[in-house]
Amino acid sequence: MERLPTKNSSYNNKEYWDSRFYSEEEYDWLGSYEQYQRHLDDLLHPSDQILMIGCGNSTMSSNLHFSGFKKVTNIDYSENVIERMKKKYSELEEMKWYTMDILEMKFSSGSFDTVIDKATLDTFLVGEKNPWAISQEGRFTMDKILQQISDVLKPGGKFISITWSQPHFRKALLAKKKYHWSIEVLTFGTGFEYFIYVMRKGENLSLQDQKIEENSYSTSLHSTTPTVEEDSEDFLYSINV
Repeated sequence: MERLPTKNSSYNNKEYWDSRFYSEEEYDWLGSYEQYQRHLDDLLHPSDQILMIGCGNSTMSSNLHFSGFKKVTNIDYSENVIERMKKKYSELEEMKWYTMDILEMKFSSGSFDTVIDKATLDTFLVGEKNPWAISQEGRFTMDKILQQISDVLKPGGKFISITWSQPHFRKALLAKKKYHWSIEVLTFGTGFEYFIYVMRKGENLSLQDQKIEENSYSTSLHSTTPTVEEDSEDFLYSINV
């Protein structure tokens, strides 16, 4: 794979992605569509209005379209990739493409039946040294994103997050009553297990997940911001097996 960054933090750097998307045709993180398609087929409906956050140059949106889920709105903060994808899939008339930062989404409340994230949330955490103690800045950023996702979902809508992050790490960020959703965990992959978190808006957190929120709040009150250390390990590519 070309254009690997020298530091993990580059994955959360717009200039890195603009440069990479300028020449890279396509790349799919966390396995191929076929590996998790059965789960999406069960979760989605052809009439769903779907929002793909941080779409990049992934083939996932086109795969959704050709699987019958055609009403897909794609956003990414890289204008380079949005323009390239818009031209590449210009014949897919129901597909929409917008240059937009997920930290500042411009959609009205209740606009979508489903929001999908595939490794985009992960890029906001690559600079964290200790996954057991996310920094205050990291927590603030994730909370800002998740509140917006909850807001743009219709009542009964789903947030589907596909990631490498294990439940004992990721649920500490997802399990909050203020998001007004429940959490289900699915898995896929061979050799390396990936996770699909399904949040259903309008359902309550389970008692177990409510305890996770309580414990997470207590931990955040007594933790200090961990020191972030740069390294040369290719954080995301190394787990894409």
